[in-house]
Amino acid sequence: MKISDYQNYSAEELAADPDFRQWCLGAAADNRWSELPLRHPDCADTIIEARRLVLGVALHFEKHRIGPESLDAKYQQTISAARRKTRVIKIKRRKRVLGIAAAILLMCTATAIFLTLDLFPSATAPPLVYQTGFGEQRVIELPDGSAVRLNANSQLRLSENWRATADKREVWLEGEAYFSVERKFVSGAKFVVHVGDLDVEVLGTQFNVDSRTDATEVVLDEGKIRLVNTGDSTDYTMVPGEVVRINRKHVTFNKVADADPETYHSWKDGYLLYKDAELSEVLRDVKSTFGYQPLVRDSSVLSGSITGALPATDLDEFLTVLKDIMPNVNFLKKGKELVVTKAE
Repeated sequence: MKISDYQNYSAEELAADPDFRQWCLGAAADNRWSELPLRHPDCADTIIEARRLVLGVALHFEKHRIGPESLDAKYQQTISAARRKTRVIKIKRRKRVLGIAAAILLMCTATAIFLTLDLFPSATAPPLVYQTGFGEQRVIELPDGSAVRLNANSQLRLSENWRATADKREVWLEGEAYFSVERKFVSGAKFVVHVGDLDVEVLGTQFNVDSRTDATEVVLDEGKIRLVNTGDSTDYTMVPGEVVRINRKHVTFNKVADADPETYHSWKDGYLLYKDAELSEVLRDVKSTFGYQPLVRDSSVLSGSITGALPATDLDEFLTVLKDIMPNVNFLKKGKELVVTKAE
């Protein structure tokens, strides 16, 4: 079948296609699927969703520890039922990964099932890359049940061997993200976030990582994480409520005294929270979140500080609220610059 024939497929129909499943599970090096979203950009979200469904079946099998014999028997029983069904199965988006495991099983071939169970351990899945533009946020559901909220101007990449059954889950972050990591009690598989020369290792927790400025900041809400300098293996173990700032050039760990964690990850709730923050800090967020370069005409305005909550996804609303808080300062968008002047 031509690759163009797939452009109108739904996520469920793609997940049912044997060639697509083998590509997802790494059993076939088929560049057609990588090229499809390039030739037909409107298919990108569907391909990501379909791949998530296929990998979700692997997670379902892992959790229920279904053996090859049982799987083969279940396949023989359910494929007959699948042939009798002609209607499209419609399922709410949030319940797709685990809730439709049985439905996807109806469409699986024996080869794909065995691949999911790691009977071919050399198989690897192609990487997934998630990106956000300025002023955009995105929630990502990973195959292991973990969730990531990606902040504006950020990118998250999964490792090439990411599998629901893998003993090590790795992602690479450029920018800022809030992680809610699902702990794997049976295997104890670690979850590792790579940020430049810094590794954030965790078993199960909630934390925020921001690498959009000269220093990387890590905020731990709950659980326990270990920060590792990959250059010299020095490390620091964080406890809940801590904020650690890491020098990007020398990878030194510096605990931020009297830090309020909420001000570091309030963005995930739709606003940026400031408590006695200098205007320079606010302008830094304007650059990293909205992509506007601050141009300060009068440095005297930088001496002011603000306390308040500003919208995190709309620059115009952000500036409207900021102007209310700081009436003595003017903010004017000019191209991709934000001109800051003292009000007359």
